Amino acid sequence: MKTIVLVTNDVIGDICAGPGIRYIELGKVMVSKGYRVILLGKKPSFSSPQPFSYAPLTVNNIIKFSKGCDCLILRGGGPVTTLLALLFYRGKDRIADLYAFTHFEVLQLESSSFLEKYVVEVRKVFHRVKLGLYCRHFKKFMVSNERQKDFLYGALFATNTAVEEKEITVIPFGYPSLRPQKTRAVLRGVVSGIEKNDFILIWGGGVWDWLDPVTLVKAMSRVVKTHSNVKLYFMGLRAPSGYLPENGKELLKVSEELGLLDRNIFINRDWTPYNERLDFLLDADVGIGLHPESLETFFSFRTRNLDYVYCGLPMIHTKGDVWANMIERNKLGLTVPPGDDEEVAGKIVELCSNASLMAEMKENVRRFFPAFTWEAIGEKALQSVENKARKTRTSLLPLCCDIAGEYLIFGLQSLFIFFRTVMKRRG
Repeated sequence: MKTIVLVTNDVIGDICAGPGIRYIELGKVMVSKGYRVILLGKKPSFSSPQPFSYAPLTVNNIIKFSKGCDCLILRGGGPVTTLLALLFYRGKDRIADLYAFTHFEVLQLESSSFLEKYVVEVRKVFHRVKLGLYCRHFKKFMVSNERQKDFLYGALFATNTAVEEKEITVIPFGYPSLRPQKTRAVLRGVVSGIEKNDFILIWGGGVWDWLDPVTLVKAMSRVVKTHSNVKLYFMGLRAPSGYLPENGKELLKVSEELGLLDRNIFINRDWTPYNERLDFLLDADVGIGLHPESLETFFSFRTRNLDYVYCGLPMIHTKGDVWANMIERNKLGLTVPPGDDEEVAGKIVELCSNASLMAEMKENVRRFFPAFTWEAIGEKALQSVENKARKTRTSLLPLCCDIAGEYLIFGLQSLFIFFRTVMKRRG
């Protein structure tokens, strides 16, 4: 029996975001196919037994589970996690999971305090360092779409790495193959201000700094002038880790300034547990997600859109990414230009006023459903695990020299960033 160690630098458990969800679901599929799976992540907390083993992401556990490991699948991680994966899993079958290109997400992060600004700048540098190390020392990669695959080819070329020695597999996000069932009402007639017959929009994931919830709030201020029955619910403001994005602060501020907070816009200040999210989605009419034009958008794969498909919701989505193309091609919803609150308002009114259009799009979503089940995606991931990587001799001394050189430069850059940030603050 092969042992697969899944490592994510995100929270895992009943309350988790995209990376945690991905590894929980992949772990379940891999166990069902006869593999032994160990999941390492932050703050593991499950209220029910899991088919896989799990443990906190610590230095000791990363080293400990390397001993019986056949394959490592790694998503994210800072300098320590990256270092340990390179050294202690040397000779193992290693897969770098780049399904969410945090290299571009970090470019969009907003920060207010001195420490936050410094950490964000350092993270930008380390993401480039880490990608270079992955390109040189990992043989297998997972990405979520063809655009990311093309970018990775460019990164391999930039690091003077032979592309033919690498395997890049498209492994997107997914959902269970069984259709969801509603267990209780959670919005309609339950949340004060949301009536049973209201038209409900839902924002399914976080309000990260690379997204655009504020344009939606401004659009709602237009919509409610003629359609007071339209309500908007945000499922999570503060991340499972406790982090509050700057976008979240701005969302609250603008919603209150426009007089919409707790009247037409409702915001869960915490995070909706993974196992409870379906009741919220099934209580809504339309799923919505907006983003600005950016590199992150161009290469992204909006994972929460799959929750919308899973729960049969038509979508309103910003143009510019691969999901916009899928929505337009399959008529799963309506797309809008980035940052255009007037256009967003028009699309919301169009959907809530046109029952036949809603019915048509719901049927299109139903037909689209089989494309992204976790079972199909998990099996594709296991094919990558089983594929034999091209064997090359991994000598410890050159590896250590490469890591030491990269980390030395990274350390010097971090020091320079610190002084530059101090000077900017004083200036």
